Amino acid sequence: MKTKREHGFTLLEVVIAMVVVGAVVLMIFVSHSTVVRVWKKNHAEAAVFRLEIVGDRLLREDWKHMVPYSSFTQRGTYPFLYGSPRRLGYVTTHRLGSRRESGGGLFFTLLLLEPQGERMGVYCYKTDIPEHRLTELLRLYAAGAQDQAVRAIEAELLGESILLKECDAAAFSFDAHEGSAAFYDPLGEFQEPKLLPLDRWQGKEPPRRVRLDMRRGKTFVWVEETLPREGFVSRAAPPERVKEEEDEAEE
Repeated sequence: MKTKREHGFTLLEVVIAMVVVGAVVLMIFVSHSTVVRVWKKNHAEAAVFRLEIVGDRLLREDWKHMVPYSSFTQRGTYPFLYGSPRRLGYVTTHRLGSRRESGGGLFFTLLLLEPQGERMGVYCYKTDIPEHRLTELLRLYAAGAQDQAVRAIEAELLGESILLKECDAAAFSFDAHEGSAAFYDPLGEFQEPKLLPLDRWQGKEPPRRVRLDMRRGKTFVWVEETLPREGFVSRAAPPERVKEEEDEAEE
C-alpha cells in the first residue's frame, strides 16, 4: 500500500518552494544592488575629492611658479601671457598636468572655463613646447578676436585637456599690484575676499595675484596664489603676527 508521501510533492508545496527561492534570490539581488550603488557613490565621491586636491595643487603651484616668456613668430614678438574671466594663458616651471616633458623646465599652459550642460568645467592644457596653436591663440586673444579660428583652436585643445574642477559658475581675476588678497580687519578677524579688481588682465609680467572664484549651489569657494615679493609682509597675517615680525626686524 502506497502512502501519500510516495506520490511526490503536491502542487502547493512546489508553489511554496518557488516563492521561498524567489524571495531569497530577490533579497540577494537587492543586497547586491545596494552594495554596488553604495560602492559607486563612494567611488564617485572619492574621485571628486581627488580631483579637487589635484586641481587645487596644480593651480596654486602653477601660479606660484609663473615666469615671463615671449614667443617669436612670423607675425612678431608676443608675450605668452593672457588673462580674462574665462581664459588664462601663462608659462610656469611647474610640471604637474603636462601632456609631455622634454626636460626643458618650462611648461606652456592654457586654462579654459567651459560650460558642461548646466555645469562649468575648469580645463587645463599644458605642454613643454610653445606650440603654434597656443601662441596663435594667445595672439588672437590679445587682439580681441572671437572668430571661427579661435573657436576651432579652442575646440582642438579642449579635446586634449584634462578636467581640473567642476562647478556651477566660475571666473578668473587678477591683480597686478597687491601682494595678498586675504586680509584682516583692525580687530584681527578674517574677511572673505571678493573677486580681485581687474576683470581682464594682460601684460608682459605675471600678475601679483591670480584667483579662481567658483560657485557650487549657494556655496562660494576660491583658489588663489600670490607671487612672493621681496620685503613684502603679507596682509594675510593677523596684526599680532605682523607686529611680532616688525619687532624682530628692529632687533
